[in-house]
Amino acid sequence: AVVSTQSTGIAAKTYISNLSVYDLLRRDCKDFITGGDRRVFISSVTGASWKQLVEMPNMTIDVDQYVTDNSIDILILMLASHSPEGKFQRQLVLAHGRGVFIFIPGFIEKICQELELQEIPENITEWMIFDQLDVKSSRKIVMPLVKSLLEQNDL
Repeated sequence: AVVSTQSTGIAAKTYISNLSVYDLLRRDCKDFITGGDRRVFISSVTGASWKQLVEMPNMTIDVDQYVTDNSIDILILMLASHSPEGKFQRQLVLAHGRGVFIFIPGFIEKICQELELQEIPENITEWMIFDQLDVKSSRKIVMPLVKSLLEQNDL
């Protein structure tokens, strides 16, 4: 499938169908290790919303395989796309690796406040999916925020 996006009135096309979810996750990923030796990966996926990503073949299998292959403790997906009306939008997904969901309530509250996140109800066990209303906050803002919040809690 071709995901059509619009920017300043000019239609642009982002091709994602020739990539698996696994490839999308590793295409633009940054990682760090917390003081508590947690491996945190933040993958940016441009050109797909959560709804589009979840409809891709083998989505959960690919995510699980990516987590396993990279020994990930925490996986955060940052999605950037355009709505059908052409409005730029961001979504953030808090996922986890190796069955460890370590986000504490204070972490969730703080990151929601800082990034103006609104939860999207979904039926994916233990994942939290949000619309990110603060669309200006890219990974350059999110990564240091996440690192600081995790380290404040000795994670």
